[in-house]
Amino acid sequence: MIKAVVDTNILVSGLISPKASPAKIISLWRERKFVLVVSEKILEEVKRVLFYPKIFKKYSLDKNLIDKYIKIFRAFAEVVEPKEKIRLIKTDESDNRFIEAAISANAGYLVSGDKHLLEIKKFQSIRIIKAEEFAKLI
Repeated sequence: MIKAVVDTNILVSGLISPKASPAKIISLWRERKFVLVVSEKILEEVKRVLFYPKIFKKYSLDKNLIDKYIKIFRAFAEVVEPKEKIRLIKTDESDNRFIEAAISANAGYLVSGDKHLLEIKKFQSIRIIKAEEFAKLI
């Protein structure tokens, strides 16, 4: 089965905006069309972003709902602990966590909307593509 790391912006958008295109990625994962790969660092970032006041208030989130999302990811995604440190992205070094997770899980895809990740296109055997393109592949 296809394994993919999905960046924080796609995950968060997919959770809070059911009509947005990233929601299709969440739906495909829930339908078990691919294996979602996450790391604890990725989950921490997702949780932190969901607690941003503008997101938390605008989408009427609460702590229990956010905790539920994180528990679901832990239970149904492949959680990896990357051993290899990558220094590929210099402009936003925290984005290296997505590549590290993909390498650790031997994932074929990194799904992102971030320009500096998408510009790379491929790293080792990992294709870096937009959510729309990934949804068409699945």
